[in-house]
Amino acid sequence: MFKLKYQRYILLLSTILILNSCQSSSSKNSLANEAISEKIDDFMNSVIDEKRLPGLVFSVAKKNQVLYSKAFGVSNVDTQQQVRKNTLFHIASTNKAITSLLIAILVDEDILTWDTKAQDIYEGFTLSDDTYSSQITIRQLLDMSSGLPEGLDNLPNQARGLLEDLTDIELNAPKTEYRYSNLSVSIAGYLAVLAYKKFDHGQITEEDLNTLHSGYEMLLKEKVLIPIGMTHSYLNIDDAKASNNMSHSHHLENDIFVVSESEDEPNDIFAPAGGLKSTTTDMIKYMMVETQQGVTAEGKRIVSTKNMIERQTLSKGVATDAEYGLGLEVKTLSNGMTYIGHTGSYDDFNSAIGLFPSQEVSFVLLSNGDSKDVLNLTGDEIENKMIEWVNQFESI
Repeated sequence: MFKLKYQRYILLLSTILILNSCQSSSSKNSLANEAISEKIDDFMNSVIDEKRLPGLVFSVAKKNQVLYSKAFGVSNVDTQQQVRKNTLFHIASTNKAITSLLIAILVDEDILTWDTKAQDIYEGFTLSDDTYSSQITIRQLLDMSSGLPEGLDNLPNQARGLLEDLTDIELNAPKTEYRYSNLSVSIAGYLAVLAYKKFDHGQITEEDLNTLHSGYEMLLKEKVLIPIGMTHSYLNIDDAKASNNMSHSHHLENDIFVVSESEDEPNDIFAPAGGLKSTTTDMIKYMMVETQQGVTAEGKRIVSTKNMIERQTLSKGVATDAEYGLGLEVKTLSNGMTYIGHTGSYDDFNSAIGLFPSQEVSFVLLSNGDSKDVLNLTGDEIENKMIEWVNQFESI
């Protein structure tokens, strides 16, 4: 009996010591995160105070835990409406990485491969050079080696024109030069829609071709947004405005921010390259999937590790020097850290997403103003700030 009581006492004491240790560790981590949070607060407040931006939201996560998320400034300089964490911003070209994720899911489902040729999906895909048209692959469209120009001077009336009506554009031979291109990624996104339709009902119909924008929107929701839990993200600007959470964008006039007139349209034909409107709450959930190589914050796998790594790896050939993978920038920084991310700029909105895979830390910056140095802020400057901050974050 004495021995049993002694064993129980030892077990109770051990449990108390373990709990105290966990509480001590948690307390230290909380203090560490509080200290780095103050540094971030100071920097972001300086951005607003120095009128570099009217408003922004910044979030940081480690693995599947949000360790920092705050809003700064205003969403409308006229009304002084404050930015909130659920404020919608145009994410611009950071959408390219999400389109790449969508295609990775379709690769997992054997609907297409990274090296599927555009004409193998849709025979009607036609450019100004028949030889080049027959060579271009999904991989080349995503790593910017397709030979397509950045955009178009004369836009077609609907998205199918990006697949059929580009018979007078200037092209380079595929795989000979890196050319950053909204057109290229948009074509990849719409080809993914057609590949899915073809797989689903055996053929591509006129209706499929005439509804490519809505087809991309539905496929994006089904395969990416809903599984990740991005319930407050919208491709259509009218839907974003109807939520009553959409920020206005701004530009400088005589060193004063004024509300910009929006260029966003409900059926933007370049939507797969940069049409999504989202919140930092949704976007940090997406970044957790990047960090965990295909696993959501809730632990659900939505895409294979193999195809996540394929996206996050420097593409071979001409895209290597440009530090580009499949819809993602992939860099080795001066301190040896690996950095994976993207920036975006459209309609006087600017954004940046980034991941430090070794540290398992990701971030999202969404902003609503175009100023003299905003591209530096959302590019190298925030990247360098994260290099300074990244090792100071501790899991809760």
